[in-house]
Amino acid sequence: MNKEETIKLFHQGRDAWNIWAWTGRSNINAVADFQGHVFEEEVDFSDFRFPADALFNNVIFKKKAIFQGCIFEGNVDFSNLRFNNAVFFEIGRAHV
Repeated sequence: MNKEETIKLFHQGRDAWNIWAWTGRSNINAVADFQGHVFEEEVDFSDFRFPADALFNNVIFKKKAIFQGCIFEGNVDFSNLRFNNAVFFEIGRAHV
């Protein structure tokens, strides 16, 4: 997905996201592209499944960000990530 599609799907919530993730598991284009996005609001990625690469490079989180129970099945890029508030990580599973 491109960045616009990724953000739109994220705002539909965890259930919609995970339905997409299960149907896109074998699709190489199932990349989650958040690159350079600025989250003005608190975000909660709890229990989100990422079936391919997840690109969070250069993302800014202005409020609290929660990553609990996430499953990353592809590579994850958190380079140059910036948190302006609290962040909580508890990864359920990650591809190494």
